[in-house]
Amino acid sequence: MPSVTRGPRRDVARSLLLLGAMLAALVAVRWSLTGSLSEPLAPPVPTVPDAVQEPSQRLAELRGGLLYLGGRRPLVADLGSGALAPLPPGQDRPTRVLRHGRFVLLTADDRVSVLSPFSRDGWDRPRPLGQAGVVLPSSRPDRAWLVDDQQARPPESTYLLQEVGLDDGRRRRTLTLPYDARPVAVVAGGVLTRDPAAGVQLRDLRSGRVRQQLGTGLTFLDAHGGLVAYLATDGLHLRDLGSRRDRVVAPPAGGSGWFAPGTLPADTACCLQSAAFAPDGRSLATFVRLAGPSSPGIALVDVERGESRLLPGSAGASPVGCLPCLGWSPGGWLFFFAASPQPAAVAAWRPGRARAAVLDLDLGLGGLSGAVPSGLAAADGATRPTG
Repeated sequence: MPSVTRGPRRDVARSLLLLGAMLAALVAVRWSLTGSLSEPLAPPVPTVPDAVQEPSQRLAELRGGLLYLGGRRPLVADLGSGALAPLPPGQDRPTRVLRHGRFVLLTADDRVSVLSPFSRDGWDRPRPLGQAGVVLPSSRPDRAWLVDDQQARPPESTYLLQEVGLDDGRRRRTLTLPYDARPVAVVAGGVLTRDPAAGVQLRDLRSGRVRQQLGTGLTFLDAHGGLVAYLATDGLHLRDLGSRRDRVVAPPAGGSGWFAPGTLPADTACCLQSAAFAPDGRSLATFVRLAGPSSPGIALVDVERGESRLLPGSAGASPVGCLPCLGWSPGGWLFFFAASPQPAAVAAWRPGRARAAVLDLDLGLGGLSGAVPSGLAAADGATRPTG
């Protein structure tokens, strides 16, 4: 009888000893991995002061505004209600979106269409403009340049540029450029082109002749009027094409250097929009590498002073996989793809606000889009598709 009661007690004692050994082993493993008994086994998510910490929200100031999102399944978001509506998708290629003045331009499958302003008859459907692989804003807000490399005869006239009216679709001007003069922007006084050596030139809009050499090994960022922003080995340049004044802007405090995008496919290399001048031309938003773990972020360059500062709330912003990755609305709001646990998130900021905030928009794979957006353009409620 005594042997019967002693057996279970021994089993319990052995179990307790085994459990204690297991706990001791876990403590030893934790100590070896973290150097502390209180640290978690998995590394914590880094906390960056400039990272977006605010909860998702709809900003009352954005009510009535629209955000167009490109990609395999393009759509438009109502920034007041968060409602989404589909846009006509491309068959073979993702749709690119571009705002110019009051208009929104859609490019897919080498065809360009335009969404017209509000009229008494209601919101217009996208209207075809013509064949083009790329569309460039004109110096006039009611016109755009269609760039086609299929209709011209290489190599003397590889690129065919046609300026069209966005209200009526009429052809205004035509220009051809050779194979080594890929157009990247139309500016006051000419067209900026890039050669195979990454050299950037200013050419005449009538003759196509070179009027000014900006340099070689450059990364074009954006242009506003006669002001051009580009990256060179010595930093970010602001060049006035009229006076030829050239200034180099240092990265902001807290940044480790300007973000230079890598090599891109030939069909997108001319129009990478990783930086954008504000509508009034007083500031430039561009990507910068941060000193912290959530890199990169967005820097705001004061054009008049030639100085830059980090945008609070922009840490972890996405500068790749989107075209464009950031952009301004006509009213002066800056939008960009933000760091978020969701597959896609968009943040907004306007001068005068302390920091950028993530918008409450369901843009993930489970939403209406069915695919992560790959570009954005904001339009202050000036245009709206009917689906």
